[in-house]
Amino acid sequence: MEKGFHKWLQNLIVTEFLRLDDGGIDAAKFNSKIRTLCAARGKADYENQPIVRPDALKAYEMSVHTKSLLEKHFQL
Repeated sequence: MEKGFHKWLQNLIVTEFLRLDDGGIDAAKFNSKIRTLCAARGKADYENQPIVRPDALKAYEMSVHTKSLLEKHFQL
């Protein structure tokens, strides 16, 4: 876990998506959305800039889509 627990967990989830989702479409969607969320979190936590409404709404939308993908494949 050289790059951290979150990165390890993301890779594990993507691997499971690939195993469960023939074709990997949802795996690619998840990977894209989780990267967007990670970037938004990094900006919010480590940059000295205000978070503007469009960025906040985009992050919220990505989280809703990510949650939907997880529920679909992992019966959460």
